[in-house]
Amino acid sequence: MVHAYLRYADDVLLFDDAKAQLWAWREKITCFSAGLRLRLHERKTVVFPVTDGVDWLGFRLYPTHRRLRRENVRRAYRRLKRQQAAYARGQQLEMLRLYTRLCADEKLKLLRPAQYEEAARRLDEVGRLLGSWIKRTWERAPA
Repeated sequence: MVHAYLRYADDVLLFDDAKAQLWAWREKITCFSAGLRLRLHERKTVVFPVTDGVDWLGFRLYPTHRRLRRENVRRAYRRLKRQQAAYARGQQLEMLRLYTRLCADEKLKLLRPAQYEEAARRLDEVGRLLGSWIKRTWERAPA
């Protein structure tokens, strides 16, 4: 009987006090999987003490606590920096739109209505291109 287990999708962790029992279960699972034309990942199918910590679902699990894996922290930090930069670019575009509207204001009259419409149309196009570029950049970047 299994002392304890965790399962999520195709990830499974088995826990027991006896190392020999864990190796036996590994062999049984390997044989069963072979009958389904599946193979276990050799590097990831290991038996070791939980006190060393277990990599699972983006965390390093220990008997008393869990930690977010360092690579996940780095990835989240890079994503945040990209989002901040994209936000700043969007803010700059909004400021440019505001200045364009001010130039077309009734009192200033720095732009004629036709000039303002052309500038607004081009700024909208820049916004669409920028948004498309940001979306493609985020899709390509590792999560």
